[in-house]
Amino acid sequence: MKRSLVLVFVLINFLSAYSKTIKVGASESIKSIKQAIATAEPGDTVLVLPGIYKEGNMILEKSIFLIGEGYPTLSGENKVEILTVHTTGAVIQGFRFVDTGIG
Repeated sequence: MKRSLVLVFVLINFLSAYSKTIKVGASESIKSIKQAIATAEPGDTVLVLPGIYKEGNMILEKSIFLIGEGYPTLSGENKVEILTVHTTGAVIQGFRFVDTGIG
């Protein structure tokens, strides 16, 4: 049991040492959540700043942290799905989903 806990602790520290945070927002170099997801590596954090994002269906296939700061709005414009997740271990929090076309 102790050995397992130590291994998990070491793994978390190892991943956090090599992970990066990618900021998304109107005043940032990356303005698209899709672009940030494409750039991110497993273990990275995509930090989405406040605003309204209309990017169609975003497909998440990596174990990343997708975090909204100030509850940014993701809109499907009553046409498309907003977010499809095809991975395990991803964390998604802090978003407001509106006007999804397909549930």
